[in-house]
Amino acid sequence: MDFEDFEDKRLRKCIQANGVLEEPITLEDNAATRKAKTFYNTCMDLPNIRKIGDEPIREVLRSLGGWPVATPNWNPPDFSAEVLLGLIRGIYNEGFLIEQWVGPDDKNSSVNIIQVR
Repeated sequence: MDFEDFEDKRLRKCIQANGVLEEPITLEDNAATRKAKTFYNTCMDLPNIRKIGDEPIREVLRSLGGWPVATPNWNPPDFSAEVLLGLIRGIYNEGFLIEQWVGPDDKNSSVNIIQVR
């Protein structure tokens, strides 16, 4: 199989997926399909995206202490980087810079510890 064949197959699969995602949500769709269609339709709703603008992401940035690049006269927040990482993990369930979770201690599996990667 050469690269062009691979690209043709990839393009056909993308077109197929696009067609499925653009179909209306039905009662026969499982939860994953409904979520995928809803997510796709939300991403493709350009008029609403343009109407809302960048305010949602600006609000997220403000809630996390701002961002010097996007905030005129920015002042650092009154909390530490550790608190910021905890906020991001707690609110958005996302690791940032480091991944942390609670899991069993390798030395004593009856005890859970904070693990970092």
